[in-house]
Amino acid sequence: NVWARLKPGVTVVQAQAELDTIAGRLQQQHPGNYPANSGFRISVIPLLEQVVGNIRLALLVLLGSVVFVLLIACANVANLLLARAAGRQKEFAVRTAVGAGRRRLIRQLLTESLLLAIIGGGLGLLVAVWGVDALRALGPANLPRVAEIGINNQVLAFTLIISVLTGVIFGLAPALKFSRVDLNETLKESGRSSTSGSRGRRIRNTLVVSEIALSLISSTVTSEIRATDPDLPVYGVTRMEERLADFLARRRFSMFLLGLFAALALILAAVGIYGVMAYAVSQRTHEIGIRVALGAERRDVFKLIVGQGMLLVLAGVTIGSAAAFCLARLMEGLLYGVSATDPLTYALIAMLLTGVALAACYVPARRAAKVDPMVALRCE
Repeated sequence: NVWARLKPGVTVVQAQAELDTIAGRLQQQHPGNYPANSGFRISVIPLLEQVVGNIRLALLVLLGSVVFVLLIACANVANLLLARAAGRQKEFAVRTAVGAGRRRLIRQLLTESLLLAIIGGGLGLLVAVWGVDALRALGPANLPRVAEIGINNQVLAFTLIISVLTGVIFGLAPALKFSRVDLNETLKESGRSSTSGSRGRRIRNTLVVSEIALSLISSTVTSEIRATDPDLPVYGVTRMEERLADFLARRRFSMFLLGLFAALALILAAVGIYGVMAYAVSQRTHEIGIRVALGAERRDVFKLIVGQGMLLVLAGVTIGSAAAFCLARLMEGLLYGVSATDPLTYALIAMLLTGVALAACYVPARRAAKVDPMVALRCE
């Protein structure tokens, strides 16, 4: 290898063209040393590419996984804020009745969501500080610039910006929705009824479907790329095995991180489904009590809640499968020895996600099935 510096104004393409000419002359002048069919060539490789290698594409895939996880977390936050604001409708109506303007209510809700987002960002940054040490310890020795991984001013600024944007964007929807209240209708409603929550329920259901779809995309892409990593266990100390282990170290590390993000996405989706179903049960306690009082069996109530949850899951799996199919086709260049549309991978991920969602629906459904109709009606 020869290290050189390009003359100011000369591009890599121009330098490569000149070296191709030189290589051709060498083959003409020294055919014995450089046969015409030997494939001899002089390549110009930028220093950044030489140092970083093909890790850029893997980093972009990891960044995409991080974005998916962030979107799922934001959907969870939006669901939480919607549920919290829905439970405070009567409070907002009373505030409006005594003179509080809509702008003041919006400002209050945005302030609360911003505080939550900034606190969450701070806690995430604290976890990241610990995680960086683990990342450096687990990272392969041949990972470019692994020793330079750390928390710097750019990371701090990015965390602050993302936290603020998340708080504003996902706190604005519930703020705009619930700051516009109908005093007569809201004050006439009882504290636990959910007759005015159909629009909010649709929004929350949409967010859950989005979480399921994003989780399936993240998990499917991870599984597809993981299939490119052949099972090459390293036994012994022969040079070929050492070279293979060294060659696969970066890929295995990337697969580990992708698997970690996919697992996190799955957990967040399960938490989101559980939260929405638990909130729906709490808001429908009166309705469930009436159903039981009129003769509905507890298993019917259980099937009703689980069925509603699984409908959301089915919609999310369908949308996520279609999106994952398109994304996998775009990333087909990363796959080796496996089809980008491997049906077994899609089926397994869909079954896993459905099983997790079913478990998340079980506890709220079981709680709904145990509702005492006398207690539920008396609460109203």
